[in-house]
Amino acid sequence: MFRPITLLLNKLTDSINRSLSKGQPQEHQFSKEEFKTMLAIAGHEGALNEIETSRLEGVINFENLKVKDVDTTPRINVTAFASNATYEEVYETVMNKPYTRYPVYEGDIDNIIGVFHSKYLLAWSNKKEDQITNYSAKPLFVNEHNKAEWVLRKMTISRKHLAIVLDEFGGTEAIVSHEDLIEELLGMEIEDEMDKKEKEKLSQQQIQFQQRKNRNVSI
Repeated sequence: MFRPITLLLNKLTDSINRSLSKGQPQEHQFSKEEFKTMLAIAGHEGALNEIETSRLEGVINFENLKVKDVDTTPRINVTAFASNATYEEVYETVMNKPYTRYPVYEGDIDNIIGVFHSKYLLAWSNKKEDQITNYSAKPLFVNEHNKAEWVLRKMTISRKHLAIVLDEFGGTEAIVSHEDLIEELLGMEIEDEMDKKEKEKLSQQQIQFQQRKNRNVSI
């Protein structure tokens, strides 16, 4: 994932070193501000195109960002399920608002106890009396003041694609996805192969659910 960024950094650094050293080895270590200035010059001079410049600027600035600076999904826009939600209720919501993951709460959204992945809806359909918590993963909580870089690393290590962002009082402020952080890092919206696979899975699940529903109606 980060290999293109590394190549861009190497490209810029090598170009700058050649320009300044004229073939002689350099001992000077550039500060971040110097690097940003040289990045602007490289973009202006055409050494880097607009996309490369934007991505490198994102990398340079990312370490200073906090979660609250990232384009997260605020609680008012979060689609979540109550812990006592029935299979039918969840099914209807997933069909109408087809996301990959949904927070699960007990009482209210300030008390999130799990994250439901829509891929488990098919398995749940075989035992509809089960609780949604039987198919939910443990949530990852982060603070809105945490460094975005730290959260991205934590999510990657723990293999979590969604984190619950808490405010200063411990309530739910927002949710942030792994993709949100990557987009902030790159300075642009992305749609990688994982996105495509997730969308394909959701589409396949919707077809399977509808086929099963039609069979039940026929019977």
